[in-house]
Amino acid sequence: MGKPESGNLGLHAGITTLANIEFEFGWLATTQSQGDPNNPEAITLKVQQDIPNPSKVHFLLQASWAVGLSQEFGGVRIIFADGRTINEPLKVGYNIRDWSQVNTSLTAPNAQQAWEGVGWDGRTKGVVDMLTIDIPSDFRQSQITQIEIWDESVQKLNSPNPGIHVWAVTVEASTIIPPTNTALAVATNDPRDIAAQSLGYANVDSFMEAFEISAEIKPRIFVCPGEETYCLSIYEEVGQPDFHFKNVSNCNLDGKQANGTSKIPIDFDGMVKGFTVRRQCGN
Repeated sequence: MGKPESGNLGLHAGITTLANIEFEFGWLATTQSQGDPNNPEAITLKVQQDIPNPSKVHFLLQASWAVGLSQEFGGVRIIFADGRTINEPLKVGYNIRDWSQVNTSLTAPNAQQAWEGVGWDGRTKGVVDMLTIDIPSDFRQSQITQIEIWDESVQKLNSPNPGIHVWAVTVEASTIIPPTNTALAVATNDPRDIAAQSLGYANVDSFMEAFEISAEIKPRIFVCPGEETYCLSIYEEVGQPDFHFKNVSNCNLDGKQANGTSKIPIDFDGMVKGFTVRRQCGN
């Protein structure tokens, strides 16, 4: 159940950066607990805006009435337009803790303290933690439509405690970086460099750096259909990749020319293992 919230622990309504991530404050959503027995067991957040290429979802969370507990009692679910989901269990002391436990630390690698402040009474200190969920690369072509935070304390612990406090949620999108300096291109016989230059990069190394591609993933090339220019395919070396191309033969997206730079998934027998980057392929 959401309610207006501003000033508690020193966090006021508006946009604030915590742990290098921007969050918008002003409401606090909470699940059931001893203090709020009539609150719901789940919180649902509808994502109204299409966020292209989502890479991370950051949650600002607390638990209430959780002192002395260490069990899993709920979770977070990210739902995509294609029906797939990402689920993250919530466990006290691991990736969520009681708001008053300022002298304890979370052990999950994707959780960290984001804020410490003083409560309404002017004396009691409290914390807000940030839980970050990474979006796998093969999920990023689909839109996030809904986020759910569920509380199963009654079913799992036979108690309304603990409750979950959701302060804010931020979806981070990775940006496709356009080429910045094509004047650095030099004469080369390496077809990978030629392909990178046709996309506006100096060479294949600058292309991979711009897209933050691991050096362990090898770039391959092919000629864009309907146009004498190269595209670069980036994917993991799996079996015989040249014989498992899918979803890359048609350079048109929904019948329209793909202007600019696009990241197109490569499907290996039903599993996306990489992507193709192309510029203005097709007619």
